[in-house]
This record gives sequence, C-alpha cells and structure tokens, in this order.
Amino acid sequence: PTAFSEVCRVTILAGEVLVAPGSPPSFVYVPTGSGLVVRPDGGYAPSPLPPWVPVGTTGVIRRAERNSEIVAEREVAVIMIPGELYARAWLRPLRVDELAGRLRSAVVTA
Repeated sequence: PTAFSEVCRVTILAGEVLVAPGSPPSFVYVPTGSGLVVRPDGGYAPSPLPPWVPVGTTGVIRRAERNSEIVAEREVAVIMIPGELYARAWLRPLRVDELAGRLRSAVVTA
C-alpha cells in the first residue's frame, strides 16, 4: 500500500541524536522499543518516549521546525515515515460530523 511505500526501519545507537532542535520536520518516528528520550527546550524535564507511539507528528502537521532534542539512551529500532507521506496517507483527522457523532455517543446525559 501507498502508506508504506517510503517507510523504513533504522537502528539508532546509544548516544545518537535522532532529532535536533531547529531541524526541519522531515519525518515522523515510531520507536519499536524503549530507549529514546525527549529533551524539550524551555527548561522542561527530559522524559522517555514510549514504544509504538508516533513522535514528531505536530511538527509535520504544522510544518514547524523541531523544538526539542530526541536522543537514544540505548540502541533502539525506529520506524521512519517521511513527513509528506505521513500527512498524505497516515493522518486521518475526523470530519466535523464524525467528531460530533463520537462525542454524542461518548457523553452520558445526567
């Protein structure tokens, strides 16, 4: 399928920087295990990134440069999805009517 046409899997070694602050939002990354840590700008504390949760989606959607650093504390495999491909084939925002329907069914009326 098109969604996987340019996707690749790479191994990030301990100490390697996956994302640098100010870099372009070229990819969305999906770590397949633990080992990546995000170090946000602005004095926020570093935090580990969970496996199988896409990282970098906001920058790709907004086309904004990266505002934090992501570093590997240990070797970890990462799935790399090109940003344009992610926006075109992976991102599936809800239409207004879909969101309204889901909210109506999720909210319990007292």
